[in-house]
Order: sequence, then C-alpha cells, then structure tokens
Amino acid sequence: MDLTRITQVATKGLEGSTTDPRIKAVIVGTTQWVSLGRINFEQPQFSALHFPTVSSMEDTLVYARTQ
Repeated sequence: MDLTRITQVATKGLEGSTTDPRIKAVIVGTTQWVSLGRINFEQPQFSALHFPTVSSMEDTLVYARTQ
C-alpha cells in the first residue's frame, strides 16, 4: 500500500516530481519491490512513466554521466 501511495505522490505533476520534464528518474535495485515499483509507475493512471532499471549504484552513476 505504501508503494502505491508513493507512486501517486511522485506522479502528481508537481515541480521536482517524476513527471517534471527536468527530472530523469532511474530505478536502482534488483529485488521484487523494485520490479513492483517499476510496474506501478508504468500504469496509465500513474502517467505511464518508463524508467531505466539498473542493478547497482555504480552502474547508475555511469548511466547518469552518459546522459
């Protein structure tokens, strides 16, 4: 339930949220909760956002620096 609430808040279109065009979100992790969170964000009611999923912080930093 908390994950759904977090997703709702993060996609409200507020400044600094995941729907802010200045923000480029990346999901870091490998657990089932990471997968569930990504699925939540991809739902139409949460703006159908698609985030890259990276397994480690080190790989995330490499990804971010190349963007």
